[in-house]
Amino acid sequence: MKKLIDLLITEKMAISLFMFAILVGGFFAIKSLNQEAFPEIALDMVTIQTIYPGAASDEVENLVSMPIEKKLREISGIEKVTDYSLENVSFVAVNLEEKLSKSKRAKLIDDIKSAVRSINDFPANVKDPEVSEISTEKTEAISIALMTIQKGDVGYAVLRQTAKQLKDKLLFVDGVAEVVKKGYFDHEYLIEVNPAALKQYRIGLNILLYRLQTRNINLPGGVLRVGDNEFVLRTTGQFKGISDIQNTVIFSNDAGYVTRLKDIAKVTDTFAEPDICL
Repeated sequence: MKKLIDLLITEKMAISLFMFAILVGGFFAIKSLNQEAFPEIALDMVTIQTIYPGAASDEVENLVSMPIEKKLREISGIEKVTDYSLENVSFVAVNLEEKLSKSKRAKLIDDIKSAVRSINDFPANVKDPEVSEISTEKTEAISIALMTIQKGDVGYAVLRQTAKQLKDKLLFVDGVAEVVKKGYFDHEYLIEVNPAALKQYRIGLNILLYRLQTRNINLPGGVLRVGDNEFVLRTTGQFKGISDIQNTVIFSNDAGYVTRLKDIAKVTDTFAEPDICL
């Protein structure tokens, strides 16, 4: 110890240079570190959410959650599977084995997605399952609420269009991976049929529904070859606005008599009703 103290006293210049080299090296090391405000952290968990409209919790458990769990047992690399079956919703949480490499974790997640997609015995009205990896990459960074302070009713359509424009701008910001809209209801057209008009024109409700379904189509028709030329055929009859729906022909004859949807029903341009999930 005495020799070390004597060395520190006699070799002041060397010690100072050594300390200076450490400080400079540490400064450049700190500058080269990758600094992130929201670093990505994998939490080794995958969630599977499936919507089964109108089903009770026991039906969701037996017809959706259990088939998913059974399929996941065939995959190696899964530590635990937990399901939560509620009314209308199946939620399955999959815990992955710890300390998996990034490549193995990605392959395991792909295997889970493939396994869920391969289940073909769900009831007909079950929505496609949504498989998501839980990580901090898509952690919500900021919430933005749009409201109106203008006197009078601005209308939901204006707020909806403003939200769409704001989303388009935010997606161009560096570091923004995804923008999720909440309270953004689907655009729909409400058709209110007049029963007296149906009776007057002798039109059944099933005929009315059939006419609307066969008019609102956009289907590929294949390829037509004429000599050396090829033509792509497509049936384009999809509704583009409320006027197209109102003028849908329900019945017509050779004499030029035409019954349109607007003659027997009222069409309203509106939005879907909000769903409240508890």
